[in-house]
Amino acid sequence: MNSVYMFHLIRLVTHNVLTRIALVTFVGFTVGILIGRTFVLTCSKKFVFIKKPQSVEDTIRPFIFIGGHESSGTGLMRIKMDAHPWIRCGAEPMISLKVLSLWRKFAVEQRDRSTEIGIYPHALNNATRSYISETIEHMGPDAKILCHKQPSTFLYLPILGKLFPKAKFIHMIRDGRGAVASSMNRHLLSKRNHLGALLKWQKQVAKIIDECKILGRHRCIEVRYESLILRTEEELRRVLAFVNAPWDPVVLHHELLKENLTGLNTSRV
Repeated sequence: MNSVYMFHLIRLVTHNVLTRIALVTFVGFTVGILIGRTFVLTCSKKFVFIKKPQSVEDTIRPFIFIGGHESSGTGLMRIKMDAHPWIRCGAEPMISLKVLSLWRKFAVEQRDRSTEIGIYPHALNNATRSYISETIEHMGPDAKILCHKQPSTFLYLPILGKLFPKAKFIHMIRDGRGAVASSMNRHLLSKRNHLGALLKWQKQVAKIIDECKILGRHRCIEVRYESLILRTEEELRRVLAFVNAPWDPVVLHHELLKENLTGLNTSRV
């Protein structure tokens, strides 16, 4: 009698427990689905559902990239931008070139193998984009507009344009003689072959100009270093309008704000 009673009791309890577990699981699953949808509470205390981004591109911030040939005024433009209250433009991250070089290795030199093992194009592009984005975002305090300055990254202008479809690019151009002479004085180029250095400058700048045109006026502009020096306000008004930032005269007097600027490389300005 007792054994039969215990059997049914255990069976009943077990049934109830399993029922509760099933119920909790179902409720949890249902709530999980509801919570999984993004929503906000409006002032009228009604829940309004917002659709999640449909693609990776929707989550990419509209960065500014400053580049060009070495010693072409990228440092000056970087500091002018960094002085603006809306913009944070830190020193050169250095790592970006190596990351882009790796992208080229797997996307160009070893494309067949990269495609075969499944990392090209999506995994490789997403990883490269994420690495550069994380670098830019964590190099300093957040700002409405974040900026990346590293001259030679414009050797990869087409892929940067593809990886960052909302980005805007500022191509700094300086007279070849001045750019090459300055680069030699900074030991970025050898002083043994002036003509070769000038020919290399010409080829590099012409290539970037062509690729900038392909991106279009709404995404890539050219700024002459000499014009930035001689007509500073006019050029900076044009650049700020291009990056959708309001005019602020503080960018004309960056030397008064050096202690508040982001990162390094202020000594050469």
